Amino acid sequence: MKLSDSIHKVKELRDKGLTYQAIGNELKISKQRVCQIIVAGKKRNLDQSKWTHGLSSRNAKLMEKLDIKSKNEAIIEINSGKIIPYRFKNFGWKSYVDLCKWLGVDPKPDKAGHCPHCGK
Repeated sequence: MKLSDSIHKVKELRDKGLTYQAIGNELKISKQRVCQIIVAGKKRNLDQSKWTHGLSSRNAKLMEKLDIKSKNEAIIEINSGKIIPYRFKNFGWKSYVDLCKWLGVDPKPDKAGHCPHCGK
């Protein structure tokens, strides 16, 4: 069963008042796994409430590292040239293009498509 299906089913059974053990018995999983699924559901809800929902984890971590709190702030940083490929660890051209697409801005082409550090 997919995690999203498990989260839904466990929540449904929990709302009916079943214990972790009873849910586990019904779904043929351990009560520990039931607890893990509940925690995963809470984490998923928290992630969906963040403004970075839908971004790759790499780009979401960069936004957190740079203390950027909204899409508008991120767009300003992109347009000002503060966020560019290869400036940050694990942030290359692909991550930059993905971020730009998610923000709805056109990526600025690098001078020759080369890494600014090694020239390759």
